[in-house]
Amino acid sequence: MAALANGLARSLMASILTVACSLSAVVVDRSFDAGFIGNASAQEPKKERETRKTPALRNNIYEKLAEAQVFAEA
Repeated sequence: MAALANGLARSLMASILTVACSLSAVVVDRSFDAGFIGNASAQEPKKERETRKTPALRNNIYEKLAEAQVFAEA
């Protein structure tokens, strides 16, 4: 009977120490912003950028680029 009580007392003490360590980790993290526990934050909406107007590629420019590509691949 004494052995059972001794084992129960050890289990209870181990549980108390585990809870105490866990709580102290939370307190330290919240007090000093140690980073053990992450903070949730909402994503901020992205700002919409203005679109740029680019001129169309003229046919003569396209032909020159195509010719240059043929020479580059040769």
